[in-house]
Amino acid sequence: MTFIPHHALYKTETGASFVPTEDMLNVHEKSRAPLAAGKRPPISAIARAAVRSPEQIKSAFRPGFREHVRHSEIFKWRKKYRAHDWFDSWLLRGTEPPAEIQVVTRNQIQHCAKAWDWRSFCKRAGFVRQRYTEWLQKKNIPNAEWLKWLYGGPPPEGVFVLDPALQRLRLEKSRKRICHAAGAPGCGLVWQDSYLAFGFTGLVISHKQNPKMHVAICQSRHPCRLL
Repeated sequence: MTFIPHHALYKTETGASFVPTEDMLNVHEKSRAPLAAGKRPPISAIARAAVRSPEQIKSAFRPGFREHVRHSEIFKWRKKYRAHDWFDSWLLRGTEPPAEIQVVTRNQIQHCAKAWDWRSFCKRAGFVRQRYTEWLQKKNIPNAEWLKWLYGGPPPEGVFVLDPALQRLRLEKSRKRICHAAGAPGCGLVWQDSYLAFGFTGLVISHKQNPKMHVAICQSRHPCRLL
């Protein structure tokens, strides 16, 4: 099971999506307990009741992880989200947030964690995971649309992605590969105008027939020079 170590509030087209941590969900659920003599339990009591599972403790990112939520953590959460009126009621009274606020469920968190498990994907792809972080740091993945494509989604609108077969074709049509296939790996011909390409095949064939032959390098509007 995956436990989300960080909480966040994301804006959406219809409002906002709130991603709580496992501790937040525990506190929210424990705050729904029946009231004693009509009184709300103190925050410290709710924190003690929010017991962490053995799996959660085992996967902790920091040492000294307690068996239950600390009340000081609850105060930090309330301070961070004090601008949102619904948060205190959701966290400490077990109420539902407004319709425009969507709280991500445990099931949704687990599905997303599995779908975006980049460590496992990097391992299956056969390269180290540091390369993925480099892509993000160097902004080789510029936006969310490209990130979705990386994880198996369609390419962004208006973009044509070269598949491996087309990439191999492009490589095989390079001057170097053509020369190598013709048995003349040292030949070279540079041109700028397309009509000069017609003389390229003849030069390669001539070189294959006579390896001692000099190969001309021609450029448009410039005289040929011999190698």
